[in-house]
Amino acid sequence: PKEDTQLQSMVSGVRIFVDDQFFAVMKAEIYGPDKDHLKTLSILEFKKDGESGEAYPKSVDVRNEVTRDKTRFQVMDAELKIGLPEKVFQVEGLEQSILDLRSRKVEGMEL
Repeated sequence: PKEDTQLQSMVSGVRIFVDDQFFAVMKAEIYGPDKDHLKTLSILEFKKDGESGEAYPKSVDVRNEVTRDKTRFQVMDAELKIGLPEKVFQVEGLEQSILDLRSRKVEGMEL
């Protein structure tokens, strides 16, 4: 957000890789103020919730690209049922924000 000057001083951009078949974020890269690649978050494995049918990350790697340190974490259980809008995973949706900063909602969901 343009209003968050502290975040802007630390992050110049984020690149997100999505799978348009499964509507899932697969990887995210975070870039520092000098546009240097700082961190990468990679989803290694998904698990499908038996009740809702939604997939959630089961295994995730977070790599510090400067030090090359890596942290892997496993998600043991999740209660999502968020249902992100399909436009998030479409090219046309890249120019639209789903975050309403004034009400702290994402497409009707409280944050």
